[in-house]
Amino acid sequence: MSAHDLARHSDEPNSDEPSAPSRSLTRASVIPISQPLGDSERMFVALHRHTATNVIRVIALEGVLLPSEVKRALQLSTARHPAMRVRIVDDEAAPRFEHGETKAVHVRTVARRDDGHWRDELERLLNTPISYDGGPLFQVHYLRGAGGGRSELIVVGEHAVCDGVSMNQLCAELLALCARKSPRPARPRLPVLDALLPPVSPWLRARRLSRSLSRLARVSIPRALLERRRAAQSSAYACFSLSEAETRDLLVNARRAATTLTGVAMAAVMQALRALHPHTPRLSLNVPVNLRPRLPAHGLTPEDLANLTSAVCLESEGGGDLWELARELRRQLDHEVEHTLLQSVRLTYRAGRAFIRPGRPPLVHAVLSNSGVVPIERDYGPFRVRGFFSATSAPMISADLCVFCNTLHDQLTVNVVFPPEIMDREQVERAMAHVRRLLTRR
Repeated sequence: MSAHDLARHSDEPNSDEPSAPSRSLTRASVIPISQPLGDSERMFVALHRHTATNVIRVIALEGVLLPSEVKRALQLSTARHPAMRVRIVDDEAAPRFEHGETKAVHVRTVARRDDGHWRDELERLLNTPISYDGGPLFQVHYLRGAGGGRSELIVVGEHAVCDGVSMNQLCAELLALCARKSPRPARPRLPVLDALLPPVSPWLRARRLSRSLSRLARVSIPRALLERRRAAQSSAYACFSLSEAETRDLLVNARRAATTLTGVAMAAVMQALRALHPHTPRLSLNVPVNLRPRLPAHGLTPEDLANLTSAVCLESEGGGDLWELARELRRQLDHEVEHTLLQSVRLTYRAGRAFIRPGRPPLVHAVLSNSGVVPIERDYGPFRVRGFFSATSAPMISADLCVFCNTLHDQLTVNVVFPPEIMDREQVERAMAHVRRLLTRR
């Protein structure tokens, strides 16, 4: 599942026809122990020199889950996935993966203090890079509640070997193993991402380059010339959930307006930011979307939620009615991915290029991927999942806010990761309250 196996293939069957990635698997046995990074992996390693590049999932639990069960599940999962046993050697001339034995992924267990404890831990982890010095590129932190009460399992992965979809899959696997499900067969080492991509015609490459240059001119040059943006060095986090009834009402209104829940949530965030910063010429959102696999009983479909789009940097002047803006944002999402997503190939990752200058915070533009799902059931017997939250270290993206929209238990949750140097917590809390009012207004 990754820039190796951890981030790129779900375990769900696709079709009987061999895809480009499945054909590439035949080469896995000849992959050397020392493996040069591909372009996308090199980008994240370059970013890591400046800032944390962590992909994080928070699984809220109730019931009895012993730390020993978490450790056992993690050992089984580590044995299955080569990406969980690999380390990165950050040689600027030739950065590489070194396969083989590394230190075991550690489960850190602490007593849960209160409902704000996991947010404090999440903010700390968002700002703490995973060390490349010989250790694993994943971490697990278990905030264990007393007497089977609320607990949080926090899974952290380095972005060079995982993405949002693969972390969702990994979390689902860990929970199944914690519930004593049978482990799946071990996976082989895979080529880096570039080697898994199918050939692209020169004409299509030229078309994509033209669009990328157009986007770069639209996004980067005006920003560089007109805006004095503070450098983001740390991340913070906020979230809220709608009730099932509020989510149903929002779905009805979104369908009536010919848009999606994602588009409406983004429009509400954009309007709330406009209210706080009416004179800012441009506001930027990064929009990773994670959805639950079994759609809710109220008739929710994938088209209602994500447009198969994740991690798209949206920029808009943000004017007009909420529903008009929601439709425009949906069009932007569709436009960004129409020439990039490969519907017949089970790839879950695309990355743009980053321009890194020593001593300056990096900016990444046009990061695209499939959205995937949150493959987590509600009830695992001894314990139950009560929430699932996503976060990615925000300084690596050129955005004012990084917004995640999740659905679990038929409820829409809006998550925001933000650089405090750009927007402080009080501003974000005010914006989130405004967003909630917009989404629940009848």
